[in-house]
Amino acid sequence: MTYIAANQGVAIDGKPVYEELRVKTVVATHTLPGRLVIRDTDDGHFTLAGDNAVNVVGYIEPNPAKDSAVVPTTEDYCRIAHGPGVVVTLTAITGQTIVKGDALAPAATGMVKSYSNTSPDPRLRVAMAESSVTTGTLASAPIVARMLI
Repeated sequence: MTYIAANQGVAIDGKPVYEELRVKTVVATHTLPGRLVIRDTDDGHFTLAGDNAVNVVGYIEPNPAKDSAVVPTTEDYCRIAHGPGVVVTLTAITGQTIVKGDALAPAATGMVKSYSNTSPDPRLRVAMAESSVTTGTLASAPIVARMLI
C-alpha cells in the first residue's frame, strides 16, 4: 500500500491512543508534531527523545484546536500519540538513507534514523519505514512510518 505523507505527526492510518502531557523543556524549532518523546521523571511531563532512547512513549500529535506551526512553550499541554500499527509521518535526521521496510530508531531531538546505524538493541526499534528517503548533510526530511510502540 502506498501512503501519501500528511503534515508532520498526523496519523495517516490506524487509530492512535492519545494522552495529554506537559512540555518540560522546549527545544526551539524541534518541539513539533512528528517528533518522538519520552516521559520526564514526574510522568506528567515529556521531553524530546534523544539519540538511542530506549523509553520512547510516542510522538507529538498536532492538537486540532491549536495551530501546529506554533512551537509550544514550557508547561503547555501537548497531545502524545502512540499505538502499534499506526502509520504516521515522522522526521528522519540528516545523513540517512532509509529504505522502505527498514526499522527505525530514535535519533537526536525526537527524529528517527535507520536502526542499522545503532547497536543491536531491540528496544530501540520504534517504527518501520513505509517510504524511502535520503537526507542530506544539512536537511532532515519527512518519512512515513508504521509505529511499533
